[in-house]
Amino acid sequence: MIEEEVVRSEKIKKAANTGIAVNVALGAVKIVIGYLSGSVAIVSDGANNATDSVSSLVTLIGYRFSKKRPTKDHPLGFGRIEYLSALMVGILILMTGISFLNSSIDAIQNPHDMSVSNLMIGVLFFTVLVKIWLWRMNTKVGRETGSEALSASGADALSDVLTSMVTIGAAFASKFTSIPVDGWAGLLISAFIIWNGISSILTTSNSILGERPSKEDVEKIRSIISSFPPLSGGYDIRIHSYGPDSAVGTIDVEVPFTATAEEVYEAMMKAREAIRKEMGIDLTFGMNATNQDDPEVIRMRDLTQKKMQMLSSDVIGIHGFHVHFEEKKIEFDVVVDFVLKDHAKFKRLMTEMLEKTFPGYSVEFNIDLDYS
Repeated sequence: MIEEEVVRSEKIKKAANTGIAVNVALGAVKIVIGYLSGSVAIVSDGANNATDSVSSLVTLIGYRFSKKRPTKDHPLGFGRIEYLSALMVGILILMTGISFLNSSIDAIQNPHDMSVSNLMIGVLFFTVLVKIWLWRMNTKVGRETGSEALSASGADALSDVLTSMVTIGAAFASKFTSIPVDGWAGLLISAFIIWNGISSILTTSNSILGERPSKEDVEKIRSIISSFPPLSGGYDIRIHSYGPDSAVGTIDVEVPFTATAEEVYEAMMKAREAIRKEMGIDLTFGMNATNQDDPEVIRMRDLTQKKMQMLSSDVIGIHGFHVHFEEKKIEFDVVVDFVLKDHAKFKRLMTEMLEKTFPGYSVEFNIDLDYS
């Protein structure tokens, strides 16, 4: 894991430093061409590139701060700073787009003469090729390292490719018409930039707020769990990310009630270590003791799930089903959809229905939301 983190660190630093250098150079070239030609669209495109260099700098600084060692006040480290830096990148992009929107509207309302040479258009076309290369690099490294800030920079580079093509088209068209194509091009560029900024903010906000684990991760966790008997299942999986390479979580597993504490503990420790090693997730285990090897228990469990799903379409499934025959008690957990609002009413109706289905038995169950 240490070697992987060193490689990840070097990749992010290299990509961020490259992004800073390239965007500063491209921004300077476009701003000079824009001022020489009198084109607000070209100046806007150049200033956007300059903003991209600031974005790369924010990415680099955010990553370095995220690698600070854990402290007493922040025992899980500072990995989430990477999400904050990605959010700042999105905000910078959005502010840039709004600024250029105002400039473009002014250029439409107050048209001005432009003078764009073929050489200038050729240089602008070359910058497009450079941006395509930068987009591919940032996207690739962002995907490999799990850096949302780099992925946001990559998406912004692709947006720059599109906006630069619009800029070139407007510059060329200005030679043949008196229509303020420069201002309209700037307006379109601003829309691209604003949309990209909003998309980046929304994507990063999801990571900050917390997301459900992916279907692939859930299946992999359950596969690992099943390889360590007597453990089975894998429910109520909740994963909390503290950065792209740091995550903790909780999970409930089922074990036969006949298993010894030593057997269960040893299996849990092995499964925990395997999940940590293969997925980088540190899970804490909860346990449901079941007696589902009994044919009668299986019948009662299947009937319980069928009855509950018939009564409410919000029921997704049940687990941890245990029948205490001597005490005449049934216990389990039920997973429900997030659309279910009135949990108290749901529990009352379900309890009444199940106690009629199984006369003489008391029914107790916990309601779990569909976390995984």
